[in-house]
Amino acid sequence: MPRRSAGAVLAAVALVARSVPFAAACAVAALLEYALAMLIARAAVDVLTGVAFGVVLVLWLELVHLAGRVHGAMVDRGVIVAQLRAWLGVAAVGALAAAALTALGMALQAAIGSAPLPAVVLITAVGAVVAAAGVIFVTARSGSGGTP
Repeated sequence: MPRRSAGAVLAAVALVARSVPFAAACAVAALLEYALAMLIARAAVDVLTGVAFGVVLVLWLELVHLAGRVHGAMVDRGVIVAQLRAWLGVAAVGALAAAALTALGMALQAAIGSAPLPAVVLITAVGAVVAAAGVIFVTARSGSGGTP
């Protein structure tokens, strides 16, 4: 019997239930599994793969959210096209932000060399808070009048 990862199991639950919280848990589990696999394999950092992985996770959350909102409804072609445009915009902004943050990280690495682990953890935590604030801002700004 093939082994299933926690991310895959949560993805199946999220898909069947059209549950954004389960989709978020799936994304977190998949991200942790990816990071652990990179750590175990001692693989070199591949920015393009990491960015693509992140974009897929964000689009996964968007897809499950849309599925939950339109379940059982007739959806016009214009709504689907508008949603696809919005998703492409989100993916493009995410990829650009990842490229900018990668360049910033490379500059910081050159400037500070090998930083102690607590400093790296602190900088990462600040980055996570800024990212969460950005998501909250975009979500609050779109309000109920946004695309489905």
